[in-house]
Amino acid sequence: MPTFEQVFTEFRGMNRRTDRLNSPTDFVYDCLNGFTLKDFKGSNLGVTFQREGSEKFNDVQLDADYGATKKIKVLFEAKWDGGGTDIIVRAGTAWGKFDGVDTFDSIITGRADDVVGQALMYKNELIMLDGGVPQKATAAYSVSALSSDSNMPQDATSGWVHRNKLWLNSPSTPMMAYFSKTNNANGATAWTGATDAGTLDLSTVLPEGDTILGYRTYGGRDSGLIAIICRKYTVIYSAGANVYDFTFVQYFPTTCISIKAADYVGKDIVYPSTNNLTSLFSSANNDELDVKSLSHFIEPYYRQLISTVSNTDLLSGAFDKRMNFYYLNLPITNNFQTLVYSVDAGNFVGRFTYPFNIYSMLARINGDILVGDEDGYVRKINTGSNDDGTAISFKLAMPALYFKKPQNYKKPHTIEALIQATKTLTLNIDYWYGLDSLSSDKITKSLIVEASSSLWDEALWDVAYWDTQGNEIVHTSDILGRGRMMFIEFRQNTLDARIIIPWFLVRGIMEGVN
Repeated sequence: MPTFEQVFTEFRGMNRRTDRLNSPTDFVYDCLNGFTLKDFKGSNLGVTFQREGSEKFNDVQLDADYGATKKIKVLFEAKWDGGGTDIIVRAGTAWGKFDGVDTFDSIITGRADDVVGQALMYKNELIMLDGGVPQKATAAYSVSALSSDSNMPQDATSGWVHRNKLWLNSPSTPMMAYFSKTNNANGATAWTGATDAGTLDLSTVLPEGDTILGYRTYGGRDSGLIAIICRKYTVIYSAGANVYDFTFVQYFPTTCISIKAADYVGKDIVYPSTNNLTSLFSSANNDELDVKSLSHFIEPYYRQLISTVSNTDLLSGAFDKRMNFYYLNLPITNNFQTLVYSVDAGNFVGRFTYPFNIYSMLARINGDILVGDEDGYVRKINTGSNDDGTAISFKLAMPALYFKKPQNYKKPHTIEALIQATKTLTLNIDYWYGLDSLSSDKITKSLIVEASSSLWDEALWDVAYWDTQGNEIVHTSDILGRGRMMFIEFRQNTLDARIIIPWFLVRGIMEGVN
């Protein structure tokens, strides 16, 4: 009988456009608590990594009012003109700041319970927005209302700084964008519009009703363009020679479902919509604007997940500049998970789950990624080897493998893989044949992987590419069953163990077509 050997080395990320049968073999069907990292040697190959762990940032929760929820809905890093930074949270009925040791101390209490808001900096003051009268805090944390001007929105939930102005929304007037006087948002007449304060009424440009969710400066920090992001549309205005002169440029349907998840990826702005992960990007000239999807490889899967989110306002996201990853957290009841998008791969390359539920995300100035959970704790992710003592369950699932001849029956007999592990562990290889069986006829092979001397990303460049020093080639040569297609999954959940898979291969016998 003729034999075959197929090597899987590329791992270009996730592909679930319709189902696992349509996923090419250089993609994966699912990567749980792992991700594909593109080989920076220029081979255009991918290596699958198990994610790192997470650890608590604080031991004592924010001291909110009695009976209030502990869910951290806002997570922000305040940077003061003096050079210091503070971690700011909004949970329950209070705003608080990290004391630098282990505790979040209250800045202000008595606010509405369990709301979604936003914090930002303006003229060396911390601005706190949560649906009530906007509040401000000095560097000494003296707190007061932002302004006594009655024309200031009294119920703002989102804001932005653009062209020396503070911009606010107002849920009570959902299509009106408010901007303060230049360099002045807290004066007694800062919002009256008598000079250069004012409003932009989107009802004059949009064909139907909408709700402003928030704002972002578009095209870089020196750009005059401001993106007003609404539930149905994104509207672009351009500032003129005067900082209070704004000209309508363009609008396009984008259906933003959470301003909490909007973040910059370079000069681009990304956020989740009902259909895809939306990317706003511009051409090099004339402020020509366009919109594209970053989720086209997994759009049906994406839409399926989004449809199960009961409150899309709670979606959060952050861009990890160290990894060049954008994380999108989906608060699905009993199934919170984070999708991982790689700018380098141009694709979603994995998904993370944690033994806690995430309600906010923050990319710190120093590069750390922090998340706020439902129990009042802030946690740093991508650190350590476990989640507060809980083992990290890893799975790499391949699509249907036809081994180049879908019309032929195949009899696989060997699975071999190059594995690196930080700790001796049991690697489980699950496999089965055919659609009818799926996992009902699953067979599991359990192999012992000895601890490597060091991880791939630390030791690879000290040894030859295929040298197994510091690595281990594992294989099993007693594969059972036959079929026209084969499904394979790798998984492990040993405490404090992390694995890396650069490649695996399958050998077998090619049979007939009957």
